[in-house]
Amino acid sequence: GLTAVTGSCAAGYYCQSGVDVSQPNGTSNKGLGGRCPMGSYCPAASGSPTPCPAGTYSDTLSATSLSSCKACPGGSYCATDGLSAPTGYCSAGYFCVNSSISATPSTADGSGDDIFNGVCPPGKYCPTGSTAP
Repeated sequence: GLTAVTGSCAAGYYCQSGVDVSQPNGTSNKGLGGRCPMGSYCPAASGSPTPCPAGTYSDTLSATSLSSCKACPGGSYCATDGLSAPTGYCSAGYFCVNSSISATPSTADGSGDDIFNGVCPPGKYCPTGSTAP
């Protein structure tokens, strides 16, 4: 039998330990590994999935890079790492252009910047899911 490592885990997959193939499916291979789950990405030679950062999400299996993580769309927010879909809509009284991490973005807590995500300004109104004031 083989006694040396024969290659790296393929991009889009992770190989934690004892895996016998480069593209483990999690059921028919030996060891602990599988397809990269939604909400994460796995470059080649990944030992575990890397979660997409807050403000982004990934709704595809076997993502291979950070660029596979999509910016949270306008009117929505993505509050935590590792999401497979946006967390929800921005709250009434606030607007979210894209990549928001809070339903109520504000400069006070660092989740808003009043240009792309923030409190609805005076003289404007922002219903739930607003993308602009």
